[in-house]
Amino acid sequence: MEQIRHGRAVWEGRAPGPAPGSHGGNHMKEVIGKGKTLDQATENALQQLNAERQEVEVEPLETGSKGFLGIGARPARVRVTLRPDDRIRTNVFLRNILGFMGISTTVQIQEEGETITVLLGEEAASLIGHRGQTLDSLQYLIARYLNEDKEEWRKVVVDIDNYRDRREENLKAMAERMAEQVMRNKRDLRTEPLTAPERRIIHMTLKENTAVTTFSVGEGMRKRVVIAAADKSESPRRFNARRGGRGGGPSSERRAGGSRGTGGGRRSGQSEGRSNSNNRRGGRGRRSGGESRRTEPRASSEA
Repeated sequence: MEQIRHGRAVWEGRAPGPAPGSHGGNHMKEVIGKGKTLDQATENALQQLNAERQEVEVEPLETGSKGFLGIGARPARVRVTLRPDDRIRTNVFLRNILGFMGISTTVQIQEEGETITVLLGEEAASLIGHRGQTLDSLQYLIARYLNEDKEEWRKVVVDIDNYRDRREENLKAMAERMAEQVMRNKRDLRTEPLTAPERRIIHMTLKENTAVTTFSVGEGMRKRVVIAAADKSESPRRFNARRGGRGGGPSSERRAGGSRGTGGGRRSGQSEGRSNSNNRRGGRGRRSGGESRRTEPRASSEA
C-alpha cells in the first residue's frame, strides 16, 4: 500500500487525453520526449506523462546533433514508457485526473489477488456524485485504462472516504425495512433504480428470508428490485407481462395498466350488463304498450 498526495496538473487547460507525442494504443502509457540532450528529452517525456523518474523506463532513440553553425541540428529523442505495474499506472492515471480537476487528496492503492483497490480521502467527496454514479464512472475509466492491453480483465474498486461500506449498510437496512412492510401488508414494494452491485446486495440480504422473494424489473439505469410476499409472488416474466411495458415500469404504471384497467373492465362489463338489462325491460315495456294500443281500437269498435 502506498500513500501519495496529488494536486498538480501538467496539461494545463485541457482534459487528460493522449499526451503530446503519445501513440493512441498506448494512451498515457508511452510518449516520445525531445530535447537538446538525452536528459532534457527524458524530462520532456516525464512532463508529458506527469510521471516520476522511478515510475518509467527510458529508451534512447537518438542522441541528437548540434549540426554546423546550427544547420542540420537534430534534437535528442527518447521513448519513455510507464513501468508495467498496475499500481504505478493507476497512480499516474489518477494523478492526471485529480490534478486537472484541482483535487488534492490522499491516494492509497492496494493489490489483492486480481483486484486493484483505490482509496481516496474525504477531500475527493465531490467525485462520489448522486448515489455514487460519478464514483462508478471513475472506477470504470480506471478499469478500461488498465485492461485495454490485457487478455484477462482485472477488477478495479474505487472508494472515497469509506462511501461504499456506508452505502452497503444503508441498502441492507432498507431491504430489511421493506421486507417487514411486505410481510405486514402483503403488498409488493419496489426499490429506487439501483446499479447491478446494489441490486445484488438487496438480493443477498433477503436471500434467507423465506417470507419474501426478490427479483429485478426494468431496463438499464432504471432497473429496480421488487420485494414480494413469497406466498403470493409471481415469476418475473408474468410480473413484467402484466405491465405491458419494456421490462416493467414503475409501480404506478402497474396500477395504471393492471388493476385499474382490470377493475375498469369489470365496471364497464357490469354497466353494459345493466344497460342490456334495461334495454330488454324497455323493449318489453314498449311491446306491452303496443299491445294495449292495439287492443284499444277493438274495444271501441265493439262499443
